[in-house]
Amino acid sequence: MVRVDSAASMDGLQASEVVAAAGAPARRHPPQATLLSTPLGDGVVHSSLRPAEALSVFEDLQKARKGLRLDTELHLIFLATPASSGLEPDWPRFLSYYERLQPRDRAVADAVGVSHNFLVKQSMGHRGPLGDLPATGGGAPPGAPTDWRQERERIAALHRRFWAALALRELAAEAAPSRVAAAFAVPRGALQALQGLAATYCGMVRQLCERLRWHEMAALFDCLTPRLNFGVCPEGQPLCRIAGVYPARARALLEAGLTTVEAVANASVASVEVILRKLSQFESHRSDAEAARRQEVVVRQTAMKIVRGAQDRLGELLQNLEDEAEEEQLRVRRAISGTG
Repeated sequence: MVRVDSAASMDGLQASEVVAAAGAPARRHPPQATLLSTPLGDGVVHSSLRPAEALSVFEDLQKARKGLRLDTELHLIFLATPASSGLEPDWPRFLSYYERLQPRDRAVADAVGVSHNFLVKQSMGHRGPLGDLPATGGGAPPGAPTDWRQERERIAALHRRFWAALALRELAAEAAPSRVAAAFAVPRGALQALQGLAATYCGMVRQLCERLRWHEMAALFDCLTPRLNFGVCPEGQPLCRIAGVYPARARALLEAGLTTVEAVANASVASVEVILRKLSQFESHRSDAEAARRQEVVVRQTAMKIVRGAQDRLGELLQNLEDEAEEEQLRVRRAISGTG
């Protein structure tokens, strides 16, 4: 709670809807007024996003709430993609990828402001003014003077973000990082960094939605966060929390019928070893017996690590359940003693 005397400062804060003057109509206030944080203001603080970035995210979410495309996960992933992804597109490759998008994905591209005309110009090396492009939203108000360079950079940033979202969508669909890196012509390290950044950013956006009391949107981002973090389908996410299990191994365990942490914890080391061996390169005992022996040792040790990790994880889950049960019992006892 802050007391201010500056009407101009209050107008600016109220215009962004981050704060509101207590007891005064919107945009009207006495010379001295008490500023109260709005749900949007709370969201800006608790999301840990930069204020300008949080307001930009808010605008994106507000627009998406009126027409979020749920027939494809691309729209949600785009909203969870940082605006500054650091992924510079190969523009001719981007244009080719865009032209091969499915209709539902093309609808998402249109909804967020991706322009085929802009991609063509970028692919041809055009770097001048974009006066013939349609507005993509988020620019200056009509009639306001604009620097064409700033407008071009804003539009380019939006397209970079969409390019990064396309790459993240592939990772979330369990595509091999090496294949995605090759398809998008980016270093694998940059792709992994983007994946980690997007998972963190998705959590921030979820927190903003929670503070805005947009609980349905928050639930969507809550489900998306582990997918971005692990790059695995929802069924494989619990397995990826086991030490030594990453997406490819999670998929192999699922296909072998070990679909839960409990199933992996109760599996024999030998059975897990058989599953892992299918993921390993073949080493001939005849041509290089030492290399083949080392590989067998590594696979066996990894299988033991996974089984132990599953047992530890199962123990943690059981302990959490016991703790929750004890807390619930304490609440019940307090309630009974309070009424007595």
